[in-house]
Amino acid sequence: MKTSTKTPDASPRLTSRWLTALLTAGALAGLGLVNTPTGAPLGLGAAHAQANELNAEALTDKVQKFYTEMKDFQARFEQIYTDQAAGKETSSGGRVFFKKPGKMRWDYLTADKKLQKVLVSNGADFTIYEAEHNQFYRQSLGDSKLPTALRFLMGDGDIKVEFNAALKPKSNNGDLRLELTPKKDEGKYKKLVFVVDPATYSVKETIVYDPYGNTNRIVFHKPLLNKSLPDSGFDFSPPKDATQLGPGRD
Repeated sequence: MKTSTKTPDASPRLTSRWLTALLTAGALAGLGLVNTPTGAPLGLGAAHAQANELNAEALTDKVQKFYTEMKDFQARFEQIYTDQAAGKETSSGGRVFFKKPGKMRWDYLTADKKLQKVLVSNGADFTIYEAEHNQFYRQSLGDSKLPTALRFLMGDGDIKVEFNAALKPKSNNGDLRLELTPKKDEGKYKKLVFVVDPATYSVKETIVYDPYGNTNRIVFHKPLLNKSLPDSGFDFSPPKDATQLGPGRD
């Protein structure tokens, strides 16, 4: 294994891609993904009735309840990055997996289903691997200076403490929209929006806005819950000839 002190090869688009994945994972964790299950789920009829009366705090609680009761999650995802200055959209996608406590994996796949990039946490550290450059970056999750999103993933964050929540107008199809604005300047992003299913209070998509007006949107497709994902699926070993990049944090 080769090592290097350079920082990861990171265009603004790539940096924003990883940030969005981490924010999504971290915010969902802050809503209960890594916590202990409590209570019982609402029936669909009751959920529909209550959805029309929720304020931002109540919606946050409902979403948190859904993720608190969940042990693991998997889905296909599509990620769309919009560069306002260039007037361009770039799409990518693959498979995503979450499991309590503190485990996640994002597999970015090419059009012919080959592994392109990986972001994975096994609960002890997280790794970013880029197949194109055959390089990876790894950071311990025990680091006290972890970004906010990773602290959420480990269960150390509180979304109500870190963010101001606001209820936004519903989507055209009736989905609820919850806007989360960080109370402290995070620099690389301005706000995060959850698009929420009014029947189940699951997050159907997330949108991250950066300070320049660019957006990074993740849409979840065909989610599956509580399928007893094996821990081994969150262990990742880069190829032996991959270059390990030196430490560096956003």
